[in-house]
Amino acid sequence: WMPIVSPVRDGWTQKRSASERDDLRVLTYNILADLYTSRDVDQHLMYAHCDLSHLMRWRRMPMLIYEILAYNADVICLQEVDTSIYDTLLRPVLESKGYQGFYSNKASTQQEGCAMFWSTSCFEEVSEFDTKTISIRDLFAEHEDHLLKGNFGSTDDNSEDAGNKQLNKWNSMDEILDLMGKHDELRRIAREKTGQILQVANLTLKNPRDDATNANAASKPKRMILANTHLFYHPMADHIRAMQAYVVCKKIDEVRRQDGSD
Repeated sequence: WMPIVSPVRDGWTQKRSASERDDLRVLTYNILADLYTSRDVDQHLMYAHCDLSHLMRWRRMPMLIYEILAYNADVICLQEVDTSIYDTLLRPVLESKGYQGFYSNKASTQQEGCAMFWSTSCFEEVSEFDTKTISIRDLFAEHEDHLLKGNFGSTDDNSEDAGNKQLNKWNSMDEILDLMGKHDELRRIAREKTGQILQVANLTLKNPRDDATNANAASKPKRMILANTHLFYHPMADHIRAMQAYVVCKKIDEVRRQDGSD
């Protein structure tokens, strides 16, 4: 029982009824990488309010597994996942519970990143070809290249297809790149210092529905794009997160149009 979250949590951890199976249940959690809780500077400064025994791996990890499984989610997206925790705990446990997924390490030397899983009772199994790991800082470089080549923002009627024309509507990217060009420190952080990544998977539902059994539920598309990321952490970096969120959404839209998913 959790006094603070129980009023909301209890409704989502009860067994799902047949009509609720028409809905897709998505769970996302930042599980706090174990490598951060083991550093003295983090323990005494960031977690001064927390008994250090509560940060121990042997205590946290069983509780995390219990919490994740309690929601009986169709899709699970996790951030701050230690490589070792994924390999030795999350992947084997969730695979045994009927999930498929993959892990993406940060584009840095830190051994933590993001992991996503999907229920194989809800989705078809996915090949490695249908999963992607994309460095967010590389997205800025990609758009800079387009701008330098004169391709970005083009409205030429001879564009390859309607999808490419639609992508050109993301014209605020020009302003972001212009801003980065005027501020060297901003560009350095966005292009060099940050190691955030974007996970993308193309999923196919086993039982898509045009008319859901539950009249209040939305229909399920045949295919969908699942994405997971963890933006730059710094409390004074809302502007960095806003730029990252923009390029991430643009990339997801690009993948969606290429795949033809809903």
